[in-house]
Amino acid sequence: EERLYRIIMATSVQLIWSLRCERVIDKQNEPLHPRNTRNKWTRGVNNWLEMDCLQMRQNFGRRALKTQLVERTWEGTLLNEERLPRHWSGVAGVLVGIGP
Repeated sequence: EERLYRIIMATSVQLIWSLRCERVIDKQNEPLHPRNTRNKWTRGVNNWLEMDCLQMRQNFGRRALKTQLVERTWEGTLLNEERLPRHWSGVAGVLVGIGP
């Protein structure tokens, strides 16, 4: 729970700063479309999820993330979670992500 909170906060803070810079510098204070903002946030969180799955690989040695940690972190947030294999995080070819 705490780990997911930290991931969501880090993603959100980075996105807020990035969107502010985009709006002020690139768009001359034009308002940003909410759908684009939501899509960027979802992409950011999905990137964390993908990195977690990649960091479980054995070539990380002792620093590899444990399957239980990754699955507990993302439990209840995944798109079509009820259809995923039991240990979805380590199954090659299984696409996981959070919905919009």
